[in-house]
Amino acid sequence: MRGFFLKMRSFKINSILNTLLTNINVEDFNWLILESEVYKKADPVDYDGKYTGKEFKKALKDLDACYIVRINIQASKRVIDAVEYYDEYINGECELVILIHDVIYNEVYCKLAKECDLIKKNCLKLDYDEFEVINDDSDCRTVFRV
Repeated sequence: MRGFFLKMRSFKINSILNTLLTNINVEDFNWLILESEVYKKADPVDYDGKYTGKEFKKALKDLDACYIVRINIQASKRVIDAVEYYDEYINGECELVILIHDVIYNEVYCKLAKECDLIKKNCLKLDYDEFEVINDDSDCRTVFRV
């Protein structure tokens, strides 16, 4: 298993990130946000950058009130550098990737069994049209870009 794919039922003004990461101790990780297109009300907000766990926890609260068109979030227990290719993810320090694109399409890649189980339970609480487990046979993603 590589992770999960969620196609949301409708466009949400509020982010689903808090729900996805419920019961995950985000402060245990270092975070990187790339390629963000995020709006708070009608104003664009730039979240791209590196975050400590504590900083990301604050950003996560801010993102909850945002409309996310696209975002690429990556996490590692160590200092994190951007992972662009799936092979870099598999062979590197990055342990979690969340990709949101076109507002309703969400992909979560996770290496950690405990966190993966928690995220799956969290996914199933959301209002989605489609939910799929991403595995080697069903996933053709080679690049982590949105």
